[in-house]
Amino acid sequence: MRGVNVSYFSYAMLLIFSMNIVYAFDENDLKKLLISRECINCDLSNADLSGAYLDQAQLMNSNLRGATLKNVKMANANLSNVVLSGADLSNADMPSTLLDNSRIDDAILINTNLTSSVINNASFRNSNLSSAILHGAQMEFSVFDNAKLIKADIRRANLTNTSFKNADLSEARLTLSLFENSNLDGAILVKAKIRNVNFSNSILENSDLSFSSLRRSIFFKAKLKGCIMKNVNLFKANFTQADLSHLTELDPRLSTAILCKTIMKDKISNRDCKN
Repeated sequence: MRGVNVSYFSYAMLLIFSMNIVYAFDENDLKKLLISRECINCDLSNADLSGAYLDQAQLMNSNLRGATLKNVKMANANLSNVVLSGADLSNADMPSTLLDNSRIDDAILINTNLTSSVINNASFRNSNLSSAILHGAQMEFSVFDNAKLIKADIRRANLTNTSFKNADLSEARLTLSLFENSNLDGAILVKAKIRNVNFSNSILENSDLSFSSLRRSIFFKAKLKGCIMKNVNLFKANFTQADLSHLTELDPRLSTAILCKTIMKDKISNRDCKN
């Protein structure tokens, strides 16, 4: 029995040692980044870069899985093809940053500033972007499924072909953004400001829009079956050719909305068709 215990202990220690090797950052890579602000194809996994000044940093194709980047200054940086899954970017200042083709799943981006950043083909599954600033960002073909974007600033952003399935966007500001061909199935948008937003050809089935303002937003050919609209403001919201088959034309919430070739519970509504 003693031999078995020793063997088991040795195996456990070897496993722990191996895990540390896999996830430990390369010290030479870290020094290179801090000195030159350039580190391509680098291993910075679990590195602590809290408060670092990295404006215009070049970090393409690098691994920052589990890294700590709290309060980092990283404006105009290039982080394309980067792995940031599990990283902590709380309060990071990263305007105009390039994050194309990057993976940022299970990450913390609370209060992170990504104003005017380009984040196409990126993944933020299960990440926390509460109070993050994404004003004017380009985020096409990206995935935010199950992410938290509570009180996030996503005004004037381009989110075409983006997925927000079951994401929490409560109290988010989305005014003048583009969500065309996007998937918001089951998303929570309670108390959100969604004025003049284009949701054409998007899926909002089973979403919760309660207490939100959707004044003059466009839902052309959008699918909204089963969405919750308690105390929602739909003034001049355009539902042309949309699917609202769980509501009727006489629903008071739709009294000022535009209905044309709109699929309703009991008929196709042509109430506001001009021709």
